[in-house]
Amino acid sequence: MLQKILNILKIEKPGNFIEKIGNFIENKIKPIFTTLLYLRVPLTIALFSLLLFVFVDQTLDIYRSIALENDIDKATISTLFVTILSILVWYSGRLLEYKKKTKNQLWLRRLPRLLGAVPLASLSLGIVRANSAAPNFFLNCWFIICCIATIMVFLFFINRRNLFKSENALGFLKLNNVLAVEDDNQGLFSDRFENIFVNVAYILFSGFSLPIIASNSKTSIGVIAIFILGILVNGILLLWHREQKLDILILYLISLAANFIFLFKMPTVALVNNIGTVSIVAISLSVMVVVFATIYHWGIENKIPALTAIILLLLISSLLNLNDNHQIRQLATKANRELPTLETSFDKWLASREDFEKYREQDKPYPVYLVSAQGGGIFAAYHASTALSKLHDSLPNFSQHIFAISSVSGGSLGASAFSSLVKENIDNQEPLEKKAIKLFGQDLLSPLLSMGLFPDLLQRFLPFSINTWDRAIGLEIAAIAFW
Repeated sequence: MLQKILNILKIEKPGNFIEKIGNFIENKIKPIFTTLLYLRVPLTIALFSLLLFVFVDQTLDIYRSIALENDIDKATISTLFVTILSILVWYSGRLLEYKKKTKNQLWLRRLPRLLGAVPLASLSLGIVRANSAAPNFFLNCWFIICCIATIMVFLFFINRRNLFKSENALGFLKLNNVLAVEDDNQGLFSDRFENIFVNVAYILFSGFSLPIIASNSKTSIGVIAIFILGILVNGILLLWHREQKLDILILYLISLAANFIFLFKMPTVALVNNIGTVSIVAISLSVMVVVFATIYHWGIENKIPALTAIILLLLISSLLNLNDNHQIRQLATKANRELPTLETSFDKWLASREDFEKYREQDKPYPVYLVSAQGGGIFAAYHASTALSKLHDSLPNFSQHIFAISSVSGGSLGASAFSSLVKENIDNQEPLEKKAIKLFGQDLLSPLLSMGLFPDLLQRFLPFSINTWDRAIGLEIAAIAFW
């Protein structure tokens, strides 16, 4: 039977067949897996961008929100930072491929170009998905611009050598001398690029987090830790690049000056709200691809599993709760305060109703409303607040007939917002629904993301906790700033 199968497949001997399979795996399959493994950092970041920009429903809602507000500035800034992310993913992959000891087939050496196109292509695809439910002219235009940007960036990847030739008008930029080194004994990027990039990343880290962290106290541990971080990263640069002491000192002084501006002059959430959530995600991924690619290459060159050690540190710190910085800020209350019973609360509430006597004189039953608000994040909060506010505007006496609101999660936030708006809306000059829409129309996500993707993300790799680096503080401070 085996011989018949071999005859049909025109294979003379089983040994030759197995040898051909082995050769195929060795020459065709193995180079692919080896290249993907070596490009694990840019590959991972490219896949993360695909996931975050295309398949997260909240991201699609952000696209729709930008379109509904016709926010051209935020769309432009978002596209710009995703473009920078694409370039850094490509260039990190290109340098890793260039410095790899073994050379692959031509198409595998071009793989970084495909990885670099993923973030911009993902942004385009995400906009298409956001536009599929309810077509929008703004989203259509944004999609076309992103497609053009993707094509132009990909063409740049292909024709960059011609663009930066010495005889070219742009040749004076000497891009390769700024970004990378040709010497295999040096790092992945050039010393100058590392010095500039690290300090720019540090300034962004401070700008996104320092105003928020310092809003409660300008001398908190979190604020001090950010200043220490600046000293630490520039100290490491100084150890690596001793011949560039003056450059590093100037960059550090610029970073220090930026820190004091963020600390004393910058409004708490101004920067993060102006650039938006898409840009924050793109900037975070851009920093990660350069940092982790550099660490990975350094580990390969020195035969140290640097990335593995970092991941183990993250897992150990998290599993042992060494870096648990999530705490709930509590208000001082009277100890052992007894809660009234349901009957007592209802009798007291009913006695305080201004129109109760009117209903009793007319021998009419007094309307009592019990409200239930479901959970569901910001959608539930928006729905509960605006629905109750609309009823209040339509029926002015509706609010004073509500005895209790039972709610959970986002519904609780919406119910609390409605209760506060009713108490503040004494003059009734502006519809309560309009106030509720304005209240929940603020960007509460960007401050949360800026804290989550910068200080709180770094916290995951530390074996100790810094409580003021908690990402929840971003949401808390944003709510205080807007509400």
